[in-house]
Amino acid sequence: MAWKEWDVNTLFEHLNLNVEALTLYGKDPRTSEVTAAEFLIVLARELLPFRTKIKWDEVAASDESAHSDLSRFLQFLQDRAEMMQERRPLLPASGSNPPATSDFQTVYHNFPEQQYIVINKSLRGYVFLFTFNTIMKTFFVLFLLGIQLIVETKVGQFVCRRHDYDKNAATYTDWWIQYKGPDGIDKWLYVPIDNVTSPLIETIDQYVTLPDVDKAEVALVAYNSFPPYFRRPVSQSSSRGVVAWGDETGYAFWLVHTISRFPNLHEANSPAVYAFAQANEKAAMIMCLSIEYQDSMWAKVAYYEDAVVFYYRSPQTAGATQDAFNVPDIQTLLGDSFPSLPSSYYSSSMKTAGVPSDPANIFVAAKYGSFPRDMYMSLIVRTLKQSLRVWTGRGPHVFESLCNTNITIENVYGEMIIGKSTFSAALDTARWSISKVGVGKYFCLSNSGRERYLSNYPSGVVCIENEAVHNMFSKCATDEITQTCP
Repeated sequence: MAWKEWDVNTLFEHLNLNVEALTLYGKDPRTSEVTAAEFLIVLARELLPFRTKIKWDEVAASDESAHSDLSRFLQFLQDRAEMMQERRPLLPASGSNPPATSDFQTVYHNFPEQQYIVINKSLRGYVFLFTFNTIMKTFFVLFLLGIQLIVETKVGQFVCRRHDYDKNAATYTDWWIQYKGPDGIDKWLYVPIDNVTSPLIETIDQYVTLPDVDKAEVALVAYNSFPPYFRRPVSQSSSRGVVAWGDETGYAFWLVHTISRFPNLHEANSPAVYAFAQANEKAAMIMCLSIEYQDSMWAKVAYYEDAVVFYYRSPQTAGATQDAFNVPDIQTLLGDSFPSLPSSYYSSSMKTAGVPSDPANIFVAAKYGSFPRDMYMSLIVRTLKQSLRVWTGRGPHVFESLCNTNITIENVYGEMIIGKSTFSAALDTARWSISKVGVGKYFCLSNSGRERYLSNYPSGVVCIENEAVHNMFSKCATDEITQTCP
């Protein structure tokens, strides 16, 4: 029987798959409910990260059409599974890395319909990487600091990681920002699992791929107002993030993101760790910062945001790593107290630690619900002393642009095109902003916009001072889609 004549049930007879693990949102992959695209998604989720054994000899013997699409796809999956076993990223079909001299490099990975377009540009020490998956129509924008760390791979020196195409390996980086397009949950699921060079996957894998004995020595806190397994948010707070460091003291990574039900660390040894909520049919953003493991400012920000900590672990062995976890800021976050007037808001600054010779300036601010003010007006512009443009949409439920002061706040409300994806505030969980004038050029990420009702809710923001990122988002926040001030 040729591959093209096989149905899903026949595939399951020839592939040794875990049917329960392949269930997609209550659907049985063996039934006609599941589309071909959904089946390929769950198939990839099962095969790639957890190395399910496949009866490849039986598959090959049954294949009467060596050049059929399905045959090529299975060969593609087999190659991926083998590469995952060796913990090495996928190479182009030619076996060579994307040339550094080329701005545009189309890479076909042994499967004609699976195409990645990778753009690499160097500018003042920064690398811009854009990835577009033509099947899944998911567009990522990655802003990655090009200065690399010279650090050996050790449990606990957790930092932000990205893919170094010259070395064909994951490498440490000071920070990165990843923007997901509004193209649907299935597309979002497929890309991170399939693309082992995703900075999100390479960063979190520092913890996920550890054996249990090493996981026991990791300090980790994950907070999300919409935790895994929940039907709806459990708090008015919208704070979301992950912080981790390990038994070799030094660095930590701080992921600030806008993704519901993520990450599912209760299932850190199964595909469920990368199961994203249906709410992620909207766009989303993740910012990763490499910080000193002893810097607990992140915990203070999360505390004032009234963050919901749904998962944490303390190193079981006494020592410096455990001591860093037991500091008052973190223990207060894990406790049951809450901020009260007059100290119901917080702002401060810090620096990244990934590149000690050239750290990035970070500004953080957060407010508790008992501070009933627009966060952008009451905290951010007053602290940065710079005007802002805020990606927040428009309507009667949104504060109008603030124009009657020397420092203004302008709302960015219109649609913008990035790659082949159309972004709108209504279909984006991220709320980003940029400074307009001033000494520093800041880009800020938050889960909260300028909606009026949010004045009474906890909220927070993390800003990074970087000219390249600022300039790129400035090109998105044009006057044509902004409620500008005179």
